[in-house]
Amino acid sequence: MPLDSNVYNYGYTLSVDTSLGQALDTHLLAEHVLQPIHDGAIDKIARSPDWVLGVLVVIFLLLAWVRIYHLKRLNQLLQAFLYKLHVYTLLRSNDSMLKRINWGLNAIFVLTMSLFLYQFIEHYGVKLPFVETMNSFLVIVPLLLLLYPVKSLVLQLSGWIFNDSEKITEYIFNIFLINKVLGLFLVPIVVLAAYLSFGQAMLLHVGVMLVVLCYIYRLFRGYFIGRSAANLSGFYILLYLCTLEILPLIIIAKFVSSEL
Repeated sequence: MPLDSNVYNYGYTLSVDTSLGQALDTHLLAEHVLQPIHDGAIDKIARSPDWVLGVLVVIFLLLAWVRIYHLKRLNQLLQAFLYKLHVYTLLRSNDSMLKRINWGLNAIFVLTMSLFLYQFIEHYGVKLPFVETMNSFLVIVPLLLLLYPVKSLVLQLSGWIFNDSEKITEYIFNIFLINKVLGLFLVPIVVLAAYLSFGQAMLLHVGVMLVVLCYIYRLFRGYFIGRSAANLSGFYILLYLCTLEILPLIIIAKFVSSEL
């Protein structure tokens, strides 16, 4: 009889301890369980539309083509971006392969710059005229494709008027050279801004800084190219830079600031 009582008491003690442990575990786990704050599922909001991936694929295909088949010419263009002496070397060379890489890098610039401007417009809600029902990217691309040929034509006409086509050709080459390098700089910016879930504003600010720095660099190069021409005074150079380079930028910046 005492043996049976001890067994009974021992079994009772185990059952009490087990019940107490389960209660403590349930209480501790309940404090760490995430509580739902929505009644139903929430759809994930995409930061970029699907067509952006297609544009990025085209950009990376162009980059791969340049990297595999024209790496030597790409290095020459990067050296010309840093050192003015290499610009004269490239201008004097009649390299057909260099013309091919120019087309590829110009296409990269148009796509990356257009995509960057699209991201800036969408992020800050800039309202462009005549594009309420259209994708702003589809408007920016043809504008860039039209802008630089028109600028090149105006510059060539200026070279014919001032009888100094050689310096104008050098300046046009520098414009497109800096655009090519800027297009490469903007590739990681547009990729990260398209798919990162945070820091998009900071990336866009970095992109704006790159665009501004390249633009200032282009103005400095243009000024010194003009100063090296014997029949161009500093006044005419500054007049050109103010009317065809700085004034349009001020108008665009004023329009964007008014729409923010």
